Amino acid sequence: MKTERHLALPLVFLMLSLSGAQVGRVVGKVTETVLTTGKAISVQPRISPDGNRIAFVKDSNLWLMDNLGKDAHQLTHFNVLAHLPSGAQQPSWSPDGKRIAFRGRPDERNGGIFVIDVDGTNLKQLTSHWLDSYPDWSPDGRKIVYTNWPHLWTVDSDGTNAHALTSSNLGEGVEFSPRWSPKGDQIAYLYSGQDGNIAKIWVIGANGENPRTLGVVSYDLSWSRDGKYLYFQYGTTLKKLNGQNWGEVQVILDWDKGYENAFDLSPDGLWMVSDFSSEDGGSPGEGQIYKLLFP
Repeated sequence: MKTERHLALPLVFLMLSLSGAQVGRVVGKVTETVLTTGKAISVQPRISPDGNRIAFVKDSNLWLMDNLGKDAHQLTHFNVLAHLPSGAQQPSWSPDGKRIAFRGRPDERNGGIFVIDVDGTNLKQLTSHWLDSYPDWSPDGRKIVYTNWPHLWTVDSDGTNAHALTSSNLGEGVEFSPRWSPKGDQIAYLYSGQDGNIAKIWVIGANGENPRTLGVVSYDLSWSRDGKYLYFQYGTTLKKLNGQNWGEVQVILDWDKGYENAFDLSPDGLWMVSDFSSEDGGSPGEGQIYKLLFP
């Protein structure tokens, strides 16, 4: 059963300073719908390019459902290995909506970035290191950016020409969750430094040049499909950053279930999907995927 409720939040507007950027705050009524049910944990939702389907992870395998939470079915069938990060994680749609890239570890000795057709056929392994993770497809469908721990790498979508995109000395830090801009000229990503606790957004040219920090903290991020805004989330608040000059941050909504969530933005920019986890665990409704309509 799907459940829905409305969160009555006051409409406010504030101007603050955050890392030198102007912050506008506009919050209103939020509509929340649960798309998944059951005891199995559902996480890491990603919306198809046409907005009609959602890929997600359940029981350490990829699943698909429509954007109303119906017709859920399993796409991969990896065995889950005891005490090891295994199965399938971190789905990313190809621009034509026909394939999904993901991090996979089908057995103890094998892992890397995989791709699979959306009908569950033509499973192919692109990279061969079990720590390869966080794939994201370029808008022309020719390349995939991913984390080859601790740096960003790219590989052609046929599995050839894998090479490093970044190469700086990170110490104990790691670059992860890259997201290719819709124009294909930039890649936004998260960098977690030596403290390992706080990740900040960085942007680099798709050619590997001009890496720079945007000075804002985030757990996950998603571009608007026109490339004008970069959405990010930390704590209970979803915000967007002006992608033209990186000069203004606007709060989109506060969600009482937000904390360390993975989310994705719809193609029309009117709604998002997010999983739900809490800091301490055990909260009602945890372990499910939600659809949120923007105020």
